[in-house]
Amino acid sequence: MNTVMINAAGVVLMELTVLTVLVAMFDKFAPKHFIRERHDFALAVFLIAPVLFALSVMPDSNSVIAAAPIISDFREVTAGIVPVVPDINAIIAPAPTIANSQLPLAETLLALWLAGAILMLTRLAFDVASLIALRARSELAVAPHHIRLSAPAELRRSRETATPLLAGYFRPAIILPDDFTFNNLARPVLEHEIAHQQRRDQWTALFLRVITAIFWWAAPLYVLHPIVSRNRETLCDSRAAAITKAPRQLAHALLNAASRTTGAPALALAAKPQRSTLAARINHLTSANAAIQRDTIIRLPIILPILAAIVILITPQMGDARDHRSNSRDGAMDQDGSSAASNGSMALYRAAHGGRMNEVRKLIREGADPSAYVPGEGTPLIAAVRGKHVDVLNELLELGANPNLAAPGDGTALISATSLGRTDMVSLLVEAGADPNLGIDGDGNPMIAAARRGNTGIVSILLDAGGNPNSSVERDGNPLIGAAHGGHPGVAQQLLDAGADPNGYVFYDETPLINAVQKGHISVAEVLVNAGADVSLTVKTGRRDPGGPYRSPLSEAERIGRTQMIRWLKDRGAEHLPPTE
Repeated sequence: MNTVMINAAGVVLMELTVLTVLVAMFDKFAPKHFIRERHDFALAVFLIAPVLFALSVMPDSNSVIAAAPIISDFREVTAGIVPVVPDINAIIAPAPTIANSQLPLAETLLALWLAGAILMLTRLAFDVASLIALRARSELAVAPHHIRLSAPAELRRSRETATPLLAGYFRPAIILPDDFTFNNLARPVLEHEIAHQQRRDQWTALFLRVITAIFWWAAPLYVLHPIVSRNRETLCDSRAAAITKAPRQLAHALLNAASRTTGAPALALAAKPQRSTLAARINHLTSANAAIQRDTIIRLPIILPILAAIVILITPQMGDARDHRSNSRDGAMDQDGSSAASNGSMALYRAAHGGRMNEVRKLIREGADPSAYVPGEGTPLIAAVRGKHVDVLNELLELGANPNLAAPGDGTALISATSLGRTDMVSLLVEAGADPNLGIDGDGNPMIAAARRGNTGIVSILLDAGGNPNSSVERDGNPLIGAAHGGHPGVAQQLLDAGADPNGYVFYDETPLINAVQKGHISVAEVLVNAGADVSLTVKTGRRDPGGPYRSPLSEAERIGRTQMIRWLKDRGAEHLPPTE
């Protein structure tokens, strides 16, 4: 998935670059009066960035041609298979190996993306808070009677700004400098800010900042932003000039505002112009047609859907590319060099997930393996469980699907059914021979999944089928730890009655009582202690935290600050004793 997202980011970057070049050319060569068209074209491309990314990561079930990856997975370097659990090689589906250089690269790039986005969004939140605080600290102002504005507007004064600006979202206000004078230049400036308010430009500016924060690495956005901003200001200049019939007064006011050195807060729509755009705005306001507003059919409501339709057609879908790339190469590993079997496996997976019974039967008749493994997805049985199609699950089992086939990162069909709480599917899989104790690193086992969910009915089914209440998977705990962590005293008692060890220890997961303490589940802790759990048992943990390498119920309660649990433990004589290794 990490590689898919990075590939999709590459697609977004390439397509945005092409679209931005077109916007820049239109901005440069379009007729001078095409101000709104320049603005809307650039804005549409800006807004299409999230759509491009969403399209890129979507799978296309109808496509059978793999898109070229932007980051190669280098799977040709290795041809071995990686078993997930060494003791069950015979039933674990082989996981395709990946060269060491590929996964860290994708993960590193994704981590950088996430870190940058968090930083940018944090800064954005600070800017929004600062703007709202500026409005809150300002004082109400009233325009004199001779200043007749075209629309109602809340006016306020502040010593913290040197130029008029629009601040706020749900209740926007025009913030005026403390020394603002209501002279002959005042009305054009105020009408400019009213134009921003009526166009809801403050929301547009905020949304563009959000997109830029999330896709901070997309350089074309930094080219589009000034084009949008410049033409937005010019549009408001034109509206103010059309209302006041005084474009030259507004130009004069812009020159006065530009002479002030104090900058406006981020996100504020200020009358103070950027020096890079000042000349263009002055030229527009002093032209013969400054107060005349012209429009063509090239508007955002038309540009945006047309642009969206185009990108839907041309955007390669990386989710589909990943699946088919895996399929074709897995097929290439076959002795006959054919990828047909792998393509059939993917088709069977999708048909099972979609509940398309006739297609499932047809694919298996044509040679698709009901026990196939689709890298990154799972098995047809897992697909049927995820899609909640019990009839398809039953059909696959009757057609020979292995109920104990495991998929790296996806577990088994029985783990999936247990996690979803599907008693009917659990019963069906157990009857077909699914192992209730089959553990997969990272996915636990069915007994652990049932205990975590707190489903006593499924726990009973699994126990009757031979489920071991003391089975464990490192980093996933054991069933009693799962029940304690989830806060399920009924399941905890059920497991204890079946022979679960109340002090059962799993490295990295400690003991049931420590887990109950961590989550503050006193009801579970009482069940455990009544069954013989040692309130002072200190064990070694593989986790790194300020609590040190050893934990006990009391040390965990004190570390987390669970006052009620601390009192409960001490009332029962709990101590943090030296570990008994």
